[in-house]
Amino acid sequence: MYEIEPDHLSQAPQLRKNYLSFAENLAQAVGALAPTACVALTLPLAFGAAGNATWLLFVLTLGAYLVIGFTISEFASRTSSPGAIYHFSELAFGRRVGLVAGWTYVFALLFSCCSPALVFAHYAIVLCRLIPGLGAVPAPAFVFLGIGILVPCWISCRNIRLSTNLVLILECISIGLMLVLAAVFLFFRSRWMDLPQLKLTGATLNGFRAGSVLAFFSFTGFESATALGGESKKALQNIPRAIISCLLPAGLLFIVMSYVLIASFRGAAQSLDQSEAPLDHLAAVCGLPAFGHLINVGILMSFFACTVAVLNATARVLYAIAQKGHFWPRVGIAHETNSTPHRAIIIITAAVLAVPTVLMLCGMSLDKCIDDLSVLGSFGFLTSYLFVCTAVPFYLRQKGVLRTKHVVLAGVAVLVLAIPLLSFVYPLPDAPARYFPCLFTALVAAATVFSWRFRIHGSAT
Repeated sequence: MYEIEPDHLSQAPQLRKNYLSFAENLAQAVGALAPTACVALTLPLAFGAAGNATWLLFVLTLGAYLVIGFTISEFASRTSSPGAIYHFSELAFGRRVGLVAGWTYVFALLFSCCSPALVFAHYAIVLCRLIPGLGAVPAPAFVFLGIGILVPCWISCRNIRLSTNLVLILECISIGLMLVLAAVFLFFRSRWMDLPQLKLTGATLNGFRAGSVLAFFSFTGFESATALGGESKKALQNIPRAIISCLLPAGLLFIVMSYVLIASFRGAAQSLDQSEAPLDHLAAVCGLPAFGHLINVGILMSFFACTVAVLNATARVLYAIAQKGHFWPRVGIAHETNSTPHRAIIIITAAVLAVPTVLMLCGMSLDKCIDDLSVLGSFGFLTSYLFVCTAVPFYLRQKGVLRTKHVVLAGVAVLVLAIPLLSFVYPLPDAPARYFPCLFTALVAAATVFSWRFRIHGSAT
């Protein structure tokens, strides 16, 4: 049997310990959550399902995620590791279940990394068409997809502090631009009262339930700072703080922007869910059309930052799996100079490039790729959170610190996760979405079998 033992790794380069501050942990969480990108992409889709109740949907989703966040923090405040959710599930349920949870999280992150890279390509094409002289020039999505993932790959391989600081700067700029536009609309245009939203006009329970999947997807990635557990200063304090500090502002942003965007489309010829550039419309309503172009650049940078952050997290989980002897050992060795999991980053980058490229070569449109891969990522994240929230009482009982409040908190978290997960199977969605849970499960099963066979026979490779 082959297994990487600590003694074997003691001479190999490792991730840099006690390196990242609270701000850099927060940057990782914010970048993976990508609030600006979610406002531009997910809010219009959520409105298509929930209608005038969209703002309320995000209020309730924020409450649900705070419960999930506090539950995950029960682990994050007691143990830290690059394995993140993989490590948490392993502590509670043992190596076999932990490995299933680990590959579930890896595939969730991988598909979610494809989405921002693809949307980066989409917005890059849109912005190029606005430049005089470039509108008629063909702009293949593959070119911008390559830029949107290869440049983040280089940044992630170079230095984790560089990547997290860049992510924070880009997100702060894009969020700031959006909030300025929202303030102009609400106060200078005196559009702060929108009665159909306040009265929930036309909202239905079925629409609310359908919109819950999209609302839940908007918050995915908030826990990604846990993947920096091996590199953070005061990890047991800073990572739980980063998780909650990321959730609250992002949730408030989604609530405010959903209200503002829906109100801005009131009486417009085109509805919010049919608009390709909703913030352009908001800028025009505010009398600042040029501001819309700045917002689009900010959105483009937000998707770029999201790709960097998700790539950071995915690579570290794969690095941790390799260190446990379930993947090629060299993937569990950091770069000698940069102290980054460079081999894991390159593997994930290749997968993120390959998956959408193959789909588009087979005839799938760019927009369809974004939708389908986002749904797969959402299913993976929700399942990963379910693993952790279920694991908390078992882990705390092992530690001898289990209390009734822990059981209640974990139970509520599991219940709120069950609502969007149920939407994947009932009512049965149209094809191909109805097959996504089976496809995702098959991928995790195949990767888990590969890992166990590798653990047994790896010494021969």
